[in-house]
Amino acid sequence: MCFKKVLVKRVFVTILSCVVLILALPNIALAFSFQMSPIEFKSLSRECQSAYAASDLGKRLGYNRIAPPLDPSLKYVVARSGAWHYCGALIRLRRAELSVVADQRDLLFEQSISGIDYTYSRIDQSHPWASEMAVNLARAYRGLGKKKKAFSYLEQAIKIVPESIDARKMYAYLYMDDKKHQEALKYLNEAFELSKQSSGEVAYLIGLNSYRSGNIPNAKKYSDIALNLGYPLRWLSSQLSKKSEHK
Repeated sequence: MCFKKVLVKRVFVTILSCVVLILALPNIALAFSFQMSPIEFKSLSRECQSAYAASDLGKRLGYNRIAPPLDPSLKYVVARSGAWHYCGALIRLRRAELSVVADQRDLLFEQSISGIDYTYSRIDQSHPWASEMAVNLARAYRGLGKKKKAFSYLEQAIKIVPESIDARKMYAYLYMDDKKHQEALKYLNEAFELSKQSSGEVAYLIGLNSYRSGNIPNAKKYSDIALNLGYPLRWLSSQLSKKSEHK
């Protein structure tokens, strides 16, 4: 009787393992059939370069010879969560944002969501990397126009890392899409303080939203700050100069 119970239990576990593997196969195929260019590889963070280079595909492409060594504290995280899925999905996400073909763009956004979620659902939700993944899921859902989903992932991101600057920037972009400049400014001002007033990008966005909401003095102030911090975009300062000339 005991033998039968053990046998039934083993059969059940085997069947369950097969089901899990079958469900995971599309994601696994997606990760290992995807190849990024050397330029795309170099654009990844140090952690992602190490994670992708540690995969079988990364090794076949030779990226393990140029990638920085994987931080020992991340080895378990990368293995447990399949972080190479996330890192490959980041490149898909960037390609989606650059694509001008609607169907191709949407497919790339959907594939990036699949890859990011594969890792996000497996990583310890208290790990700081999980917050970054949640922000990038929000970014992908924003690209598909699914703002409710985007907002829900940003809530998760801030719950994991309350001081997340990236989450606040993404909140701002979502509000900017709807021309809600005051709401965007709330998150951008928080982000700028969290950056210890060192982010040229955030300063520029504060200036831009101030300009669009009619607060020209504040727009000028933050445009100058962004320039002093070395932020490369000059559109805002150009518009402010034109306004000044027409007075």
